[in-house]
Amino acid sequence: MQQTSVFIALLIMSFNTFANPLVVQGVSFPQGPISFADEVVEYRVGNGSKAPFDKPNAVIALPNGNVCKDGKCPSFSLGKHGFITIKFNDNYLTTSGDSSDDLWIFEVGEVVESTAVEISQNGKQWIGVGKVEGATSGIDIDAYKANGVVDDTKYYYVKLTDLKGESESPYQGADIDAVAAISAATSQVRKLVKEIEEKQFVDFDVTFEGDHWRLTNSAMKELDSLGEAVSSYAFRNGIFELVGHVAGTNDGKERCYKDKSDYRYSQNCTSYEDWIKLLSEGRANSVKVYLEENYSMSSARLNSKGVGNSEHKHPNDPWNADNRRVEVKFIKN
Repeated sequence: MQQTSVFIALLIMSFNTFANPLVVQGVSFPQGPISFADEVVEYRVGNGSKAPFDKPNAVIALPNGNVCKDGKCPSFSLGKHGFITIKFNDNYLTTSGDSSDDLWIFEVGEVVESTAVEISQNGKQWIGVGKVEGATSGIDIDAYKANGVVDDTKYYYVKLTDLKGESESPYQGADIDAVAAISAATSQVRKLVKEIEEKQFVDFDVTFEGDHWRLTNSAMKELDSLGEAVSSYAFRNGIFELVGHVAGTNDGKERCYKDKSDYRYSQNCTSYEDWIKLLSEGRANSVKVYLEENYSMSSARLNSKGVGNSEHKHPNDPWNADNRRVEVKFIKN
């Protein structure tokens, strides 16, 4: 089956600075609220942790503070040698490529109590990444490559285990308020975000079938990085315009198609002009649907349209594969 290479260009239509990252208790989170843990997978309450400090769901989402109210407290006390495993569902933890902190443990109380920290891709094989204690709440997971940490790997699970059982009942052990990934984007996604912020083009070699708008498996993989970038917290105050293009010139021949899923092998035909409009719209809409379904992008933030072959990237070379593309433009509100 013939394949055509599609060029996706990211243009920035704004000359303003993007909104600052989310800052919580003095810690900056570039990916915003999704940086925080989403689910408690497993836990064991150790000795000395009792109600109302023994509720593990207190560690989910943003930190709640240090004040108990109506029999509920904002933190979970692990108890002596107790543990909790949490999971990121709408994001992940990864390396930052430098010595900065990648993971932050929000603990209440005057002192960060000694807690072992492990991370995992799948919740089965664990990698020790040191501990938090004293005044230390952050961990640079890049520093633990000798333990098995791999650059740009997505770690979805974090396990915290109390080491000393400090403090007294009913809140003995480490008192965890929240867990968050500071580094929550791979280097490729970070690069895309930076280039968007600096108003530069971003090129993708995304594959479509010849004269088709259906996304191939390889195209979907390429779009995953784009999806993470455009759904980033940095671009929450704006919309993206998706513009589909086709290559070539009018050959005067009719094009036949079956429906908007597969035009081939059908007697339903249309003019060349109508076909290239339909094809370019279909390509733009394929990207739109993928972003909506896989990256929770609201349709209100994605506009798609097709312009046929009227705006070639290479006007003197109309059949150049780079002319077969979808442009993605960011328009800041």
